[in-house]
Amino acid sequence: MNGEWMIETRSVSKRFRVAGGGALSNKTFEAVGGISLQIARGETFGIVGESGCGKSTVARLIMGIEKPTTGEIWFNGQRVDDMRPAALRKLRPKFQMVFQDSASSLNPRKTIMDIIAQPMRYHGVARGGEAKRRVSELLDMVGLSQGMAQRYPHELSGGQRQRVCIAKALSLEPELVVLDEPVSALDVSIQAQILNLIRELQARLNLTCIFIGHGLGAVHYVSHRIAVMYLGRIVETGTSDQVFEHPAHPYTKALLDAAPIPDDRQRGRRRSALTGEVSEVAPTGACCLYPRCPIAREECLAFTDGLKPLAGEAGHCAACARAWEER
Repeated sequence: MNGEWMIETRSVSKRFRVAGGGALSNKTFEAVGGISLQIARGETFGIVGESGCGKSTVARLIMGIEKPTTGEIWFNGQRVDDMRPAALRKLRPKFQMVFQDSASSLNPRKTIMDIIAQPMRYHGVARGGEAKRRVSELLDMVGLSQGMAQRYPHELSGGQRQRVCIAKALSLEPELVVLDEPVSALDVSIQAQILNLIRELQARLNLTCIFIGHGLGAVHYVSHRIAVMYLGRIVETGTSDQVFEHPAHPYTKALLDAAPIPDDRQRGRRRSALTGEVSEVAPTGACCLYPRCPIAREECLAFTDGLKPLAGEAGHCAACARAWEER
């Protein structure tokens, strides 16, 4: 494994049994297909795509919540996907997760003090007065007053609860934090505050983060590099600016054009539009976007190359033959 990578996934796939198929059914659904990622220490890596594209499944695989059907997952040079439960439990404090729904992530019967202190007590990081002092530091770090410590989750706003979830994730001083759509359930004005907080904490603590979202604008704002996913596959990767300012794959362009345009002068511009439904499955061997792609050609039915570097753009890759021609 390359020493610079904190996280590396090698051809990771995940299949689930189709609901209603019965205990003896062999029907499966591939949520993630052959994902290979490398995430460097101290960077924020964004994963973006529509709901159902497999991005949250990738996060759950990296966290060890799900086991891959095929492939390998490495963390700091250790293979973790086949690790024994006892060994994985010792590694748990090093990677934490912040979920989309802050309300269901927090125990309604416990105070904020107990919620944040509980992981530290469980793992023996801090107890008693030391745990209380650490909770005070974390509340200050995420922009909450000390008085919040004695409140219950239902007494807080959505934005405040998400700050508590971030503080809880940081309580064990993790090396990796996975943020699974942490702003999707919040008002737009609160989203900006949480995004700014994430950027500030990442820089201040030199955190390695995986930020998952379905809006390219938010993912671009907090990420150093981005992977765009469609139907369980990565269709484009690159630096945040490469993907956001010079999208190559038709799906990335459509995803970018789906966002509202604040500038009146640009609202009349032509937008990339996909046809059909996201559930449409491409013929075997074809590009995964083929049924919906506005620029698909007959040769796209035999597309097997996957991600390929774009000429003159170091680190920028796309899984589209038309994109390679255009660049």
